[in-house]
Amino acid sequence: MPLWAYIPLTLLVVTFTGYWAHRLMHRIPLLWHVHKIHHSATNLNWSSIYHRHVLELALHTPFHLTAVLLLGTDLVAPFGIVFMFIDVLGHSNARLDLGRLAYVISTPQAHRIHHSMEPRHFDRNFSNTFMWWDHVFGTFCYDPRDLPTRYGVDEPIPTSFLAQQALPFRWIARDLWAGIRKGLRPARLS
Repeated sequence: MPLWAYIPLTLLVVTFTGYWAHRLMHRIPLLWHVHKIHHSATNLNWSSIYHRHVLELALHTPFHLTAVLLLGTDLVAPFGIVFMFIDVLGHSNARLDLGRLAYVISTPQAHRIHHSMEPRHFDRNFSNTFMWWDHVFGTFCYDPRDLPTRYGVDEPIPTSFLAQQALPFRWIARDLWAGIRKGLRPARLS
């Protein structure tokens, strides 16, 4: 495939898989329990990108890796560097006014909306690099005059790394037990 076609195709496919992998982490309860550790950060900064549960990498990476391997690996390093820079920038606490660029890439201001605790921002800005899939699927949200002020999740999260790694398993077990108990209840006769 010629480079002029390969680059845009690769950008579209890799950002598409990234968008949906991230969106599914929010939509599927079991995956959300794992991803919630990342969202528990109350102060976004460049290191927030690494504040994750170990299972998140195991669940999220194969989605991306499959797309990259199917496309070939010629541009993995250059794209990886650019994508990582944008993702770190998006999680940073830099007070940069990048203007209309927030509609194109995941700037700190645009990505803060994704981490907001305010309900009007829930399920918004899933893209970690280029925002075009959020525009396409109606999840884009950005108003420079109405930025979030609180970040994190409503559940208490321990500060210990090991406790954070154990917590999603407790949440998953709780949900499974609730489902089992619900299934054991006798059905009502109408």
